Amino acid sequence: MIFNPIDQKIVEINQLDIICRRLHAKKQKIVHCHGCFDFLHLGHLRHFKAARKQGDVLIVTVTLDQFVNKGPNHPFYSAMDRAEMLAALNVVDYVCLNPWPTAAETIETLKIDVYVKGREYSDGTALQDARFRREVAAIEKIGGRVYFTDEITFSSSKIMERQALFA
Repeated sequence: MIFNPIDQKIVEINQLDIICRRLHAKKQKIVHCHGCFDFLHLGHLRHFKAARKQGDVLIVTVTLDQFVNKGPNHPFYSAMDRAEMLAALNVVDYVCLNPWPTAAETIETLKIDVYVKGREYSDGTALQDARFRREVAAIEKIGGRVYFTDEITFSSSKIMERQALFA
């Protein structure tokens, strides 16, 4: 397992590209999770733990604020705040703010081995989402694979909405 202090775990895409080239040279398998991760919860932690088992290094990319489309008042936390929370997790090796609207470009740039999504993406209906289709096409283009975790699914948005009812 790679150890990085939190301040060194958050890297820019060009730095991450260099890191991934070095990891590939060492025959390390790179696993990638991507999303908003607005309100970190147990479902995310379990998802990352399951993802980590698919390879040697776990990279998590964060959707930039302007690309989050989860309705009003989202994201609640800024992209950098979300990255800092993710970097504090021991299971995560590197965190990067994703400069593109989807993870497709990141997958191709970094030559990801395994792209991991939650079980809510596994039933085939997610393929109706053009963004997810682009990500699947990108991982297939470079010879990687998609893996779906089977962990309990929570929704940050629904948790935040429910909390607002009790405020």
